[in-house]
Amino acid sequence: MDIIKLFDKYLLILVTIQAFVAVFIDSTKFKRANMLKASKQIKIIGIIIFSITLVLYIISEFYY
Repeated sequence: MDIIKLFDKYLLILVTIQAFVAVFIDSTKFKRANMLKASKQIKIIGIIIFSITLVLYIISEFYY
């Protein structure tokens, strides 16, 4: 079983929702709690996870 085939539309949708929550909702909660370092980290992590999943989805769709 190829692992790259697991990156389909449903996983992309789930990761998009997770990244949206991390970047927009969690980071503002951290900012309100005066946890600025955690707010910045969660934004970076959310964007990186979404970017990696998007690249793997594109590879999955076009090359397999």
